[in-house]
Amino acid sequence: MKDENLLLLPGRRHLLTRVLPAGALACLACRGAFAAAESVQSGSGARVEMSYDEMFSMFYAQGLIPTMKAMAEEVGHADFVEMLKRAASKAAEEATRARLKADPKNDLATLTAEMRNPGPLYRHTLSYEILEDTPTAFEASVTECLWAKTFRAADAGDIGYALLCYPDAAATKVYNPKIRTTHSKTLMEGNDRCHFRHVMEG
Repeated sequence: MKDENLLLLPGRRHLLTRVLPAGALACLACRGAFAAAESVQSGSGARVEMSYDEMFSMFYAQGLIPTMKAMAEEVGHADFVEMLKRAASKAAEEATRARLKADPKNDLATLTAEMRNPGPLYRHTLSYEILEDTPTAFEASVTECLWAKTFRAADAGDIGYALLCYPDAAATKVYNPKIRTTHSKTLMEGNDRCHFRHVMEG
């Protein structure tokens, strides 16, 4: 796709409201994230040309992860991870409510649409296979995830899980309480794949 490596660097607000509810789905509300730019602008609004590996290295490996590891040392690693799970889940819930306010459609097909028709973000950061796709069930297996690769390379898989994977359940519950989400495996936890399933109940 033309110029799809011209990426807009996400800010912390973008992380909290777009990238944070990610996990095995990569994110529930990230449509338009890392979108291709038509032209290069000047000043602070200029687009930055870099690869996805470079983007994740700069934003996560060199920025966010060292900060979070330092915070974990300050408060105790186990306590920090639990606190991060709670905070990330709350942020994911708030982001999902905001998404539903803008677009109240909350069926299973809408939740999984980005997996079915991936844009540049999914194509360049995930390798996955859809195992089941019906109006009432969606199951997929993710064998490569740039989020997991980045966090695990920094010896921060548990932090990545708390920040990006754990909040999926909370976000999905807000999105539609009838959808039950299960993750039997995640790459963040050191498994060979992320295996997840959404089922519309009732």
